[in-house]
Amino acid sequence: MQKYSFLLLSGGVGSRTALQYPKQFHFINGHPMVAYAIIAATRVPEIDEIVINYPEGFEEQTREVVDAYASQLSVKIVPSGATRHDSTRLLYEAAKNERVILHEAARPTITPEHITALINSQHDNTAYCLPIHFSMCTVDPQSRKMLDRVDRETTMNIQLPQKFLKANLSDSHQKAREQGLVFTEDAMLCHEVGGYDVYYQDGWNTNVKITTPDDFHFAEAVLNGYNLND
Repeated sequence: MQKYSFLLLSGGVGSRTALQYPKQFHFINGHPMVAYAIIAATRVPEIDEIVINYPEGFEEQTREVVDAYASQLSVKIVPSGATRHDSTRLLYEAAKNERVILHEAARPTITPEHITALINSQHDNTAYCLPIHFSMCTVDPQSRKMLDRVDRETTMNIQLPQKFLKANLSDSHQKAREQGLVFTEDAMLCHEVGGYDVYYQDGWNTNVKITTPDDFHFAEAVLNGYNLND
């Protein structure tokens, strides 16, 4: 059985949620949001370690969550970086396995089945993508002019979790640093900068990244039936 490290981005402060503390510690249906991803990872046999970021000043609180929800797994807690790129680098550099699952605490609707489906993909580098069902266009932000229609057939919403060979992820990040390039996620970074093939599997509609206060209400409804006690 190939073993995986579960890399969990949890170093952001979530300023757009209007909370006085990092959003990953906000309780959803009685549990901190970050716990949902942790629990999902602990229920996948191929995962034998979790590596998680903590925001500055929240190392102890992160350890408390880990102790409460992942006591049966090896867990490494590392600082967050100044950027998302830095935070991801700190995660994969601390990982012991050559294969990693990258996720973010702000997407709490992940299940063990979602992780297992990635692991079962025949490809080394695989991401979740969701078809977009609404109309889109490019615009000129300065003039506010609508420019070109975007083809929905070949455009998708990139989601996490994502699976990578750690060597591919590391090489792509190194090249991005050398070229001064910034990406908001890692699948296209690996493809465009690293030159690696990245494949996709169909994502799911409730896999929303929690960004605004209203998103918490949506997550509460979706996660209402989740059982974290098994």
